[in-house]
Amino acid sequence: DGADGWGHSGFGVRLLAQDRGTAAGAPVGAVAPTPATIPDFPNTFTRPVINFSMSATSLCVVFDDHSFACTGLTASTPGDLTEVKSISGSQWNTCAIKMDDTVGCWGYDEWAFVPDGLTTVKSLDVGYASACAVLADDTSLCWGWSAGGEYHAATSPAPGQTVLSVDAGWGESCALTTSAHIECLTA
Repeated sequence: DGADGWGHSGFGVRLLAQDRGTAAGAPVGAVAPTPATIPDFPNTFTRPVINFSMSATSLCVVFDDHSFACTGLTASTPGDLTEVKSISGSQWNTCAIKMDDTVGCWGYDEWAFVPDGLTTVKSLDVGYASACAVLADDTSLCWGWSAGGEYHAATSPAPGQTVLSVDAGWGESCALTTSAHIECLTA
């Protein structure tokens, strides 16, 4: 019992399959991954998973009853965070949308914070050292650290644009708008 996955992390996320097979129809020499399990994961996935997030150091899943579980570097979740709608994580921190549409974050102290006034979040993405959220008014708010080591918190997009999705990276965070533009913020 467990989750199927492929890959490897040196930080507690055990997804490396030891026995690899060859995919039918694959070119000679191609290797197909064999599913592996996560033996120490705190849940055996007896319930359906509705959302998950995986990084080089962590794996978190949200179950259909809105409970969640994490393993790896961000496994120690805040005690007051028990039910979430969705979750997004990076190597150093993880954030979740709570049932009241606010956000809770945890992980590496320097990056695991939530800006004041962040409410009614529809979706979010956590990058290496920053995060972005799509808000109920279809704008976005991004916060975190730039590649130059400076803290930034900014909104996007330009007035009149509606944000469809966001992606947080290392030194940039970008938003896709309904006008099919990608607008990026840098500190």
